[in-house]
Amino acid sequence: MPEDTPLYKYLPIESFLYLYQFNRINFTRITSWPDAFEGARYEFLKKAKKDKQFSEKGKNDFFGSCWSLQTEELCLYDRLEDHQKALEELRRNGSASMWDSYCRNNGVRIKTTLGKLNKIIANSINDTQAYRGNVYYEPVDSWEKTIKTYDIVSALFMKRISFRHEAEYRYIIVPNSPVEESIIPLETGAYMIS
Repeated sequence: MPEDTPLYKYLPIESFLYLYQFNRINFTRITSWPDAFEGARYEFLKKAKKDKQFSEKGKNDFFGSCWSLQTEELCLYDRLEDHQKALEELRRNGSASMWDSYCRNNGVRIKTTLGKLNKIIANSINDTQAYRGNVYYEPVDSWEKTIKTYDIVSALFMKRISFRHEAEYRYIIVPNSPVEESIIPLETGAYMIS
């Protein structure tokens, strides 16, 4: 995707004030994510133990940050013009489902670009493996496919179809050394998030 691809994040007001005051975005342990169907809760870690790259890693060694592309499927519209209008409205107003899920008691939606987030990650982390990409959505009865993905980390980029409205773009980082804290904050520095 182009570096200027917009990415959005819905934040409760407390998280936004943290970002504003400290200029940091947080990567949280994937085991703290509320969706019980995330890759870490299934066969992911069993498979990771058999892989040379992750054999020494445990469930608390994977951290993530989730963003939204605010996209809409073209196949839902008869005309390209209607699809473009829907995209503009979604990007202007956000998703009601996302507001409800992440900002129930007040919150904000921030916007950045893929390029800015990539620079923040490249300039902020050392001795860490980083992965990024679109999340793939599949029906629950297809989870066998998730377990049989071609590499370990790709399982962390799959979610149930009921989360499709998130249009998620995800970052996963795996520190080479153990991290005691449940959050890894990354300095935003000169790469402002608007």
